[in-house]
Amino acid sequence: MAISRFTTIGCTAAGLAAIYVSSQLLPFYRAHHELKASRGHVNSFSISIVAPKQHHGIQENYSFSIPVKRFKGAVSDEEILARFTRGFFSGFAFTPERWLLSLAPIQLTDIPVIKKAIAIRSQNSDAELAIGPEIWDLSSISPKSTPPIASLLFGNFLVLDSSSMTPTQRDRLPSDYARHAKPPHAFVEFTYGGEDLGLVGSHRFEFFQRSYKSQDEGHNSVIFLFESYRKQQRLIPKVSGLLQRSTDVRIRLETLASGMVPREEYADTGREATHILNDLATMITEITGIQAAPAREPAVDDDEEADWPIIS
Repeated sequence: MAISRFTTIGCTAAGLAAIYVSSQLLPFYRAHHELKASRGHVNSFSISIVAPKQHHGIQENYSFSIPVKRFKGAVSDEEILARFTRGFFSGFAFTPERWLLSLAPIQLTDIPVIKKAIAIRSQNSDAELAIGPEIWDLSSISPKSTPPIASLLFGNFLVLDSSSMTPTQRDRLPSDYARHAKPPHAFVEFTYGGEDLGLVGSHRFEFFQRSYKSQDEGHNSVIFLFESYRKQQRLIPKVSGLLQRSTDVRIRLETLASGMVPREEYADTGREATHILNDLATMITEITGIQAAPAREPAVDDDEEADWPIIS
């Protein structure tokens, strides 16, 4: 049985187009992008667990602000961060990766090694990281609070640190946890991969409030930070290579939508997304034996804007 080309490619193409349209509507201000993560993130507890031997991976940092007046009613810092987290995993840009992980469950995160590393570093003989809950459905990601410590999202994104950690959860972590600097504001950190696989990484979401003053008036804004770190060495070509490229495109899509990247990069991003979809179709076929329809590159004229990937 063949996977419908509309389900494997059409929905993704529609998502890309929706991001293009919504880029005019998103209330982002003071958007900023750097090709580095903060020192606190690179030296975080989470990265010390999944990548204890190296800290020179690929780093990126994205930030943007939204005026507080955009939020309806009073909401807590934790709830705002929870909304951001839910939006990241349920958004159009992450959807293809979520589909892949759900369709062909690929275990890229070495849970046994992570649990062993925590046990070795702990002086508490009772310390053990109990993995769970496992979250596969978007409705299980709360818009009120961030996923608790040890939550595993889509089989691979493990919550190892959070500003909402309880004392009981803290007791399950190594004794040297307190040595690692943590943001003084709301945050949650997801890790993935394993050194034996050759792919490790971390996504950290942060949130805080800041006041801005102009000549006429002042206003309060909420600041969101998205920091990404990944390290690749002995790559599994078809898996980690595809994930690296899809991550690059996903981040580009997110920055395009927020206005942080020049509009002319839409064409290159759409073309690269098409190539990734074709590689994904091949990978699905090899893993499941189910034939997936390929995507066709959009035709781009010099005097016209590029179209998004279309169905052949």
